[in-house]
Amino acid sequence: MKLIIDALLGGMYLASTESQGNVTQVKESCDTPICFQCIEQIKAYFHEHSFDEVILREDSLIDELMGFSSSEQQTVTTLNW
Repeated sequence: MKLIIDALLGGMYLASTESQGNVTQVKESCDTPICFQCIEQIKAYFHEHSFDEVILREDSLIDELMGFSSSEQQTVTTLNW
């Protein structure tokens, strides 16, 4: 199983899991996505789970707003979980 973390503007993160090609966004019981405030909070939420791969996806817009030049639409980083 894979954990996908999407970085949002404002230092917020959304998480999804992928298993056998099926992607499921992490949601609250009322079916709204859980918005995490840091990666450590995501680690605590999934402390009982084991993942084959954990990736962080960042939109290049974040880099551009911080003054970095980016030619790619999205930066994907594999995290050491």
